[in-house]
Amino acid sequence: MRANILIEDDIKALLTTWKTYDGIALTQELESIDLSGYTAYYGNGRLYLMHKGFTTDSLKALLEKIDTDKHFEPKSIIAFGYHLESKSLREISENVKTYNNKKKSDIDFITRY
Repeated sequence: MRANILIEDDIKALLTTWKTYDGIALTQELESIDLSGYTAYYGNGRLYLMHKGFTTDSLKALLEKIDTDKHFEPKSIIAFGYHLESKSLREISENVKTYNNKKKSDIDFITRY
């Protein structure tokens, strides 16, 4: 299976594997989060970025949601490295670091392959 030809079912299987690895019950549904047209998945303080197409607008929507939505408090943001451009991964990482310093929060950014 080559990473650049993952179909939706493959992504769901990978997401299921990762969430159980991260201690989220197999039966627990992850919430779909819309980040300016990009769908991320959230549960137990973990936000998963699995799809291609993450943009600067998605990042702005993410930071805004963290700021304004009291029920949305990710402790970790986990990105599927094959589906996000290195520029996006760098932008997310830098912005999360800046956000952590500014807001005295502690969000981990993790890239997995």
